[in-house]
Amino acid sequence: MKIELLTLQCIKNYGSVLQTYATQKILGEFFEEVETIRFIRDDSADENMLNEWVKYDQGIKAKIKKIALMPMCSRYKKVFNSFLSKFVRLTKQEYRTDDDFVKYPLMADAFCVGSDQVWNSSWNQGILPAMYLKFVPDNKMKFSFCSSFGVTELPSDEVDDTRRLLDRIKYISVRESTAVDLLNGLGINNAEHLLDPTLLLPVEFWKNISSPRLVKENYVLVYQLNPNQEFDEYAKMFADKKNMKLVYIGMRMKDKLKKGKVFLMPEVEEFLSLIQHASYVITDSFHGTAFSLNFNRELIDIYPNEFSTRLSSILKWAGIPNRHLTNFNDFTIAEQKIDYDSINQKLDEERIKARKFLKNVKNNIEE
Repeated sequence: MKIELLTLQCIKNYGSVLQTYATQKILGEFFEEVETIRFIRDDSADENMLNEWVKYDQGIKAKIKKIALMPMCSRYKKVFNSFLSKFVRLTKQEYRTDDDFVKYPLMADAFCVGSDQVWNSSWNQGILPAMYLKFVPDNKMKFSFCSSFGVTELPSDEVDDTRRLLDRIKYISVRESTAVDLLNGLGINNAEHLLDPTLLLPVEFWKNISSPRLVKENYVLVYQLNPNQEFDEYAKMFADKKNMKLVYIGMRMKDKLKKGKVFLMPEVEEFLSLIQHASYVITDSFHGTAFSLNFNRELIDIYPNEFSTRLSSILKWAGIPNRHLTNFNDFTIAEQKIDYDSINQKLDEERIKARKFLKNVKNNIEE
């Protein structure tokens, strides 16, 4: 039985490629053949990366920035494209527009969308009909696995279109509890809340592909997606108070100027290792949080200005909403250790729940 998976694997960040790999692996437990559709948004295509990075600049400034950013752009492509090539089975054909799905029809027993922010219209610069499997014939099984809206409510002008598109998907699972409420508000009452696929695989799985330890000393790890000077100052003071080395996963050239040891765009396997061996992780990233939980790290979350729903949902689920830092003068937030016995038990239960969902989907396809 063959499954075609549609997700945001083309986005060049650690969370996107790791959730793609995790989703493929879990689907592979139930279906003999899983293929990920090489769907590429124009703004995330390799040839458009530099233009996107300087789109708010003009003239000579844009040209200079392009030259300066070229090495970092090449590094992004190498790190994430090589991981996908190594671990993910992708279609040979690229799909960028709705017409591409007509020109190059896909043949499968069922089609899956998820996980990641596939239904976040702000992130996707509008509703992407393909992400609702609009291209799939009515008589084919369509299901969602751990899809995310990234928001608690939809813009009013998107409600009707979203409802209409989702009505064609027989089995729906979402990765935030708030998304279940959102769907209920649309009159879609069959949605299940499942965890992100990276959490639905046991820690041993991730340790098997994680690089060897990269930092000998005890360290505080910072994985920061959104520039924030208060965040940086807090992390430095927190590491000083713990008498530990400060380590950054750097995502931008200017991150090399941070006060600490910076791993600039490490390989994906190194990204896992840096989280696995940290004493503390301070992050504003959903997948930084997810992997900290799976590796049982002491965690501090600083919410970004946008799309913080995913973070609040996972902290609430884990029973540690108090690990959301709201005061940059609070250095006692991590004094009480996280109860990982309880969290690990809940993770085991969620892994069983997710597989029951997929087993039910498979049984329905076979009928």
